[in-house]
Amino acid sequence: MQNKYIQLVPANLSLANQLLDYYVRNRKFLEAFEPIRSEEFFSLEYQREALKKEIFEYKEKITFRFYITLTAGVRGIYQLVNDASGSVVVLRKRHNKLRKTVYKEMLRGINRLGINKKNFEITKSPMEITY
Repeated sequence: MQNKYIQLVPANLSLANQLLDYYVRNRKFLEAFEPIRSEEFFSLEYQREALKKEIFEYKEKITFRFYITLTAGVRGIYQLVNDASGSVVVLRKRHNKLRKTVYKEMLRGINRLGINKKNFEITKSPMEITY
C-alpha cells in the first residue's frame, strides 16, 4: 500500500541498515518507550536476524509487521537535500523508459516535499537533478 508520500512494506532484509540507523539515532529517545535493549540489539547482525524471523512469521501467517518508508521520489530527493555530500542513483529493473517513470517520479518528489524547483539544476540529457 502507498500514497504519494509513503508506502507500507513487509519485512525484508534490505531494511536492515535502515532499521539499525533508526535505532542508533533514536536510542536515547526510545529508552522511555521500549524495553531495555542489549548492546547486541544495536548491531546489523541482530537486525538481520530479527527481520528473518519477521519474514518467516509473515510467510506462515503468524504475524504481519509492516514498515513505513518514503516513496522512491520523495526518498531520493530527501536524501539529496539533507546530505551535502550525498548522491542518489536511481535505477529501474524492468523498463526502458526512465524519463517517463523514474525521472518523472523524482520530479514529483520535489513537488511533494514542497521544495522549489529553482533550487535544482534539472536536465533531460543527461537526465540529472542537482541540488
